[in-house]
Amino acid sequence: MSINEVFSGLINELSRLQSDGVPGFSEAVDIIVQKLSGRSFRRVMATGVGKARFSAEKLVATLNSFGISSQFVHPTEALHGDLGNFVNNDILIAFSNSGESHEVLEISRSFAHVGGTLIAVTGNKISSLGRSAQVTIAYGSIREAGHLNVAPTTSISLMLAIGDALAVELAARFKVTRDAFSKNHPGGLIGKSLTPIKTVMRHGEFYCAVHENSLLQDAIIKYSATPGRPGCTAVIAEEGKLVGVFTDGNLRRLLISGELEQKRQGSIKEVMTRNPKSISQSALVKDAMELMLNFEIDQLIVVDEADRPVGLIDIQDASRLFIA
Repeated sequence: MSINEVFSGLINELSRLQSDGVPGFSEAVDIIVQKLSGRSFRRVMATGVGKARFSAEKLVATLNSFGISSQFVHPTEALHGDLGNFVNNDILIAFSNSGESHEVLEISRSFAHVGGTLIAVTGNKISSLGRSAQVTIAYGSIREAGHLNVAPTTSISLMLAIGDALAVELAARFKVTRDAFSKNHPGGLIGKSLTPIKTVMRHGEFYCAVHENSLLQDAIIKYSATPGRPGCTAVIAEEGKLVGVFTDGNLRRLLISGELEQKRQGSIKEVMTRNPKSISQSALVKDAMELMLNFEIDQLIVVDEADRPVGLIDIQDASRLFIA
């Protein structure tokens, strides 16, 4: 069986669910939101055995990344003491393609005595698990990849997709902010890309700004003497708002055209780039990188809510985060 056949089978099943909908999904989201709203501590439990276990663990990991406290419960360990971890009003999401996995059924029955809410994710709505759950997310009968049609493949991918959809929808319903998400990802490329610009931008003595009526030669001297050689200066108007930028690129073009000598005693506003690209100090490094790459520029002026320059971010500053 070729890789294309494996992918085609999965794509067909996902397309079917996208077209027909996933029974029980919206109801599951609603009941989770209802149960967790107003509680200072939100917790979702998930379980599964065999390959389905990994779908449950992935859901837990994604929910935790959104700040929705979650925990994976191994069904066997639960039956040997870990049921003490459950409390009244807990939510347990149980993954089982057949809905007949012995270990999952055992933990589900025991969980019912705690007074929690059981949500099943299964291919068989009328299975033992499906019938015992308060809400059942049923994706229907599917064919597994391969000539044997037995190894958990397509079914696990569907469980993963449903788990991801649950996590994303819950994050939206609980209004999880990008700032909150970034605080849960301080490491790795995600963490670095979600670094606030204000923590890495050049400011104070490492940043240069001149008035639009400043002489060009004075502006060049000032930003050339700025520590770190920023390669540009912001240009501001009387009210302190950003009106332009003058970069090494502007200087290079004046040199090539032979206009530098005649322009150096004139005001910088005559040669500056007007309406330059800028970015809010509340933005993230990934936002700055996207702007600089899309517009093929090396620097961005960082501004406050009143469009007044407060700093500068250079593409080298942002790139350095990813190679450190």
